[in-house]
Amino acid sequence: MYRKNIIKDKIKAATAIAIAMILWGCLAATQSYAASNDGWSSIVSMDDETYPAITRQPADVTGHLGDTVSIALKAEGQSLVYQWQLSDDNGANWRNSSVKTSVYSTTLSDKNNGRCVRCIVTDKNGRTSISGAACIKLSPLTILKQPDNF
Repeated sequence: MYRKNIIKDKIKAATAIAIAMILWGCLAATQSYAASNDGWSSIVSMDDETYPAITRQPADVTGHLGDTVSIALKAEGQSLVYQWQLSDDNGANWRNSSVKTSVYSTTLSDKNNGRCVRCIVTDKNGRTSISGAACIKLSPLTILKQPDNF
């Protein structure tokens, strides 16, 4: 009876530690137990907790009406998937775009002037990293020559 209580206490303690570590984000673990000569032994297997690393953030772009501009990012990780998002209210709300590559390209228009974009990068294990936002701006018009007086 005494031996069973010790084993139960060990299992409870190991489970509590693993749960706490998972909640704190320190470790992604699966807890399993295997029979051994001295009772039950705890086996914790750790999952690789590396998230996609965004090594170059997207940068703001400025251009003229009708120009095609591109915003790119660089990320490292395994089997990365990209999902660009758009915001027309300075980042308060985001919606998915149809662009699913590491480069977001668009033709500048009045409609996308001031629009911000960001990218969600997801790896093969479903872990995500979100880039910083980059904004698209139309260059102000430049008057090259004043009109002649008539």
